[in-house]
Amino acid sequence: MRPTRLLLALSLALATVAAEAEPVLLFPYFDSNGENGVFLAWSDDGRTFSPVNDGKPIFTPPQWSDGQHLTRDPSIVWHDGLYHMVWTSNWVGRWYGYANSPDLKTWSDPQRIQPFADGAEQPNNVWAPEIFRDHVAGDFKIVWSSTLPSEFEDGDGSDDKHGGDHRMFYTATTDFETFTDPQPIYQDPGWSVIDAHVAWDDEGDRWVMALKKEVSPERGGKNIRLAFSPAEIGPESFGDSTEPLVGPGTAISGRDAAEGPSLVRWNGEWLLYWDSYGARHYSMASSRDLTEWRDETASIVHPAKHPRHGTVFVTDDEHVGWELKK
Repeated sequence: MRPTRLLLALSLALATVAAEAEPVLLFPYFDSNGENGVFLAWSDDGRTFSPVNDGKPIFTPPQWSDGQHLTRDPSIVWHDGLYHMVWTSNWVGRWYGYANSPDLKTWSDPQRIQPFADGAEQPNNVWAPEIFRDHVAGDFKIVWSSTLPSEFEDGDGSDDKHGGDHRMFYTATTDFETFTDPQPIYQDPGWSVIDAHVAWDDEGDRWVMALKKEVSPERGGKNIRLAFSPAEIGPESFGDSTEPLVGPGTAISGRDAAEGPSLVRWNGEWLLYWDSYGARHYSMASSRDLTEWRDETASIVHPAKHPRHGTVFVTDDEHVGWELKK
């Protein structure tokens, strides 16, 4: 075969492979208390999810000291040939977990990340780290909630009944070896706030954050709201939140406490997933404009009876090492 024909054949083969790659939604989640590992489900329509790895964990918890051996609240992002995953390693402590994988099957040695450096005030906990790729800044950002002793002890009445007074923090990294110092990412609302998830809004040229107001329903909490930031994320760049979208005080699942929101753009609409943990099921709503929302909880099909606090994200099926079976 002549070189030109060989090149043409290779080009056609590569084009065929590229054409066969299909975007899919992946849904990593945990069960029980997070001691069993990270599980994975997938979907091509955002409503019906099927099990990956026959419903068995794709990642098992490292057995670190200080009780840091849970894999709660897994969050994964795909970029440039690798999946990057972070998770809550325990209810208390100063760390979160990190590992990466090229295919969601083979994982790097897990790292225990301490966001507040030695010598700085240390948090009582590091909850629900969420990772996203900041294409504007060219780095990865991890956002989480912590209760600092000084915040809990300031007597401002913003603490919750479970002994927390959480505020949102973030750090940035390009190599997962060095990280910027933690900074507040959300303007202090005067109440405990947890479970941030950040997504890019192409139409608005802005970032949108889904979050949970972590106070009692009687104080207007246990529901999911949105907040927004300009394209360049900086300290407290996410401003005032919207009124609650779902959960107590709303027309969508108004009787069910909500947590662990995940927001994704899919086929021209926004899909908001959350854990209705008191009702022991997952919920979902859809929107065209981030303002008007439609309850679609009844349309969700999931292999787990009650998946806990997962993060739904988009990738191509060719990057998943597991067979995606319906």
